Amino acid sequence: MSNRQASRPQHLSNFVPGGQPLPPPPSPSGQYEYGYDDTLDAYPEVAVEEIPVRPKTVTNPDSPFWQNFGKFERIGSTYCWQISFPGRRTPLYGSSKPTGQAEKFDKQQLLKDIIKRIYTKYAQAGFEMKIYRCFTDHEKDNVHLFTLHQTRVIPEPVILGETWLMDWLQHFYSSPVQTYGTELIPKPVPRQTAPPAGRAVIPDKAKQAPPKGPFDESRQFKSEDALWNYAQRLLADGHAQGRVMDFYRTMILKRAPQP
Repeated sequence: MSNRQASRPQHLSNFVPGGQPLPPPPSPSGQYEYGYDDTLDAYPEVAVEEIPVRPKTVTNPDSPFWQNFGKFERIGSTYCWQISFPGRRTPLYGSSKPTGQAEKFDKQQLLKDIIKRIYTKYAQAGFEMKIYRCFTDHEKDNVHLFTLHQTRVIPEPVILGETWLMDWLQHFYSSPVQTYGTELIPKPVPRQTAPPAGRAVIPDKAKQAPPKGPFDESRQFKSEDALWNYAQRLLADGHAQGRVMDFYRTMILKRAPQP
């Protein structure tokens, strides 16, 4: 018999994988009872190794672990929070310590995990989460750290010196450009400062037509009333009455239809 067969536990010595029995041990004469020869170390490839089997986990619903699974308690918690969002009249309250268990040892990572878990589950328009540091088991000793909203965080002065937390919160939120596809404060559209094509900002006096004189007969009037009003202004400006009346008659004749 081979060493591998000899090393098998007694309760496995007559079995191979799949549950098929091996022939019985050889007789003292060297022959198996069924006539098999052991001179070739019969069945060397089917020797069974003892493989440990993982016991099946039995869930006991009455155990403290399962009775407290998913529950948290205020006593002994490092952090607690209050969540408000539209559609709910009363806020939700939470604590960081699992009931009957210890908190995570790394309190910085614990706070990050709380923020990510709560934000992923509840964040929406109008969402608000106030997070407190619990120094004792009494709420009077809670210190407000910051308030989370859907698109921003409002830190309290007490945490401004916690640079690791401020940097992490800054990178936790996506920029408004990513969220809304626009800037937080849009840049103003620059006004057109260049003059219209063909016109100067300050006209060149040398290129301008000379101003018309008060009795320039190229003047245009919309009506005889407008001409009469213009003649009255000339008189009020001190021009000679005879000169004004001659201009008025000339302009009346120019407006009269030609035969």
